Amino acid sequence: MLVYIYFETFGGFMALTAYLPILNTEYHGSSSRNAGILTAMYSIGASLSRVASGRLVDRFGGGKCSMYGQACILIGSVILAMSPPNNMYSMNQFVGIAFMAFGAGFTNSAVYKWIAKVEPKGKA
Repeated sequence: MLVYIYFETFGGFMALTAYLPILNTEYHGSSSRNAGILTAMYSIGASLSRVASGRLVDRFGGGKCSMYGQACILIGSVILAMSPPNNMYSMNQFVGIAFMAFGAGFTNSAVYKWIAKVEPKGKA
């Protein structure tokens, strides 16, 4: 289960970092520069949320935090899917990307905490 969750969050992070420029240029008709800015917003946001959420994960545990992080990814993807085409400045797009970035980083951080609890002697 932990491998699946890690694959979903880190793999999803990598896949969206590669896909968002295509989505923004082809679907929303934005320039390469603006697509790069939105992709950087996602990528840097996910990386920073992974680091910043460490204290929350330590306090509440990996299992509970991974559920909340997965919920953020789901909410963000639904919001992003509702963003209108040919409008890269839609608030839906910014909010969806922010939710997905936070959820990916938060869940990824939770997996590391969860591994330490499941296998405390480091034999995993």
